[in-house]
Amino acid sequence: MTSSPRKMRLTQALVDKLPTSVEEQGPVRVPTPPPEYYETTATNILDQLGPDDPLWVLAIGSLIWNPRFDVVERRAADVEGWHRAFCIGPDTRRRGNPAQPGRMLSLDAGGACNGIVMRMKTDGRAVALRALLETEPPVPPSWVRAETPQGAVEAIAVKDHPAVQLYEAAPTEDEHGGNKDRDGGKGGS
Repeated sequence: MTSSPRKMRLTQALVDKLPTSVEEQGPVRVPTPPPEYYETTATNILDQLGPDDPLWVLAIGSLIWNPRFDVVERRAADVEGWHRAFCIGPDTRRRGNPAQPGRMLSLDAGGACNGIVMRMKTDGRAVALRALLETEPPVPPSWVRAETPQGAVEAIAVKDHPAVQLYEAAPTEDEHGGNKDRDGGKGGS
């Protein structure tokens, strides 16, 4: 007996599970970097590339479905030495709010993870990179080696570590208590 594929439907019950939009952003945990920070960081990254060399960006979370820049190519990728972790937080501005602090996904040392590497369009990439940096935590991206089916590429990635002011070791599943489905802030959930 063959069965037809199950169809997913957006229902009011599913919509009701989404966090409500919260306009209050909560206190700032780290000072906003000076405007030149973004320009300098973008310039430092691009200075490591030739004018026609590709700039790859590793996405492990919301950048996958919301890259915030023109993507020329996407590839599945594996990265050794880093794993995905909710190690930015508690956050009350972007992924949380004062009533329900949330956590943001980043790379933390150790292990391995998979994600998507995306090649940024070469034309206008200085402006696009700066705009991307302004949407990320104020941590200069680092280079990672990403293995793809088409070969290895060097990509920039936001990685956190204990020396970064926003870092907090990721909670265990029991400590997090399933809060991810309740986290919600100005930047989403």
